[in-house]
Amino acid sequence: MNKILSIQLPESSQQLSSAESAIHGIAGKTASKNALLELNDFGVTFGSKTVLSGISLTLPEKGVVVLTGPKGTERTILLRTLAGFGAASSSYQTLGSAFYRGAMLGEKEHPELVTQNAQLVMASVLENVVVNLPERNKLTLPLQRELAQKLLAEAGLQELCDRLDEKMVSLPLALQRHLSILREIVSNPQLLCIDEPTAGLTDLEAARLLSICAQKPRGVHCWLLCKIRHMHGFWGAMLC
Repeated sequence: MNKILSIQLPESSQQLSSAESAIHGIAGKTASKNALLELNDFGVTFGSKTVLSGISLTLPEKGVVVLTGPKGTERTILLRTLAGFGAASSSYQTLGSAFYRGAMLGEKEHPELVTQNAQLVMASVLENVVVNLPERNKLTLPLQRELAQKLLAEAGLQELCDRLDEKMVSLPLALQRHLSILREIVSNPQLLCIDEPTAGLTDLEAARLLSICAQKPRGVHCWLLCKIRHMHGFWGAMLC
């Protein structure tokens, strides 16, 4: 299982640079040349309004970071900015520097972001698991079902292995969240941003979701950057 790092964001984004030392203090200092994501005094403005500023952090090549903090720390804007949303606005401008996979953020690619897809919510569990698989078009339906069951089991979602034909919308909220994340993880992105995955879940459900995020299917090696408003008490005792 990957190490899970909990970073508490302060009230003001200007103070977020302190999170860098928290990451390095747990994971070990990483040289910039080996960093997957590096932000240096990073910020975002829309016209004359500054919505993010002074953010500095470095992520090595794999792991899970949980971003916690009170409302107003603009974590959603940070995740959406990293994923490339907002760049289409004519008033959008970044501050400082941001590097992703050795290049300026957006120069070649952006991290992925788990988003709600209305069409896939109405689709089957099977469709949600295999839709982003690079090899899907080469697999027969029986092989897709076999692979989907294998991925679900490796992700800790054994209870869905016999429910491949059920629609995602019919599942409990917690399982819908699990499935949405797995749908993106199986394509093996380098960095996957997840916004408020535990909202509306019980402490037990939230703890299981975060544990499954850290587990991931075999062969999948990526960073998960999760925004969580409050650290759930049950999960706090499980951080490793």
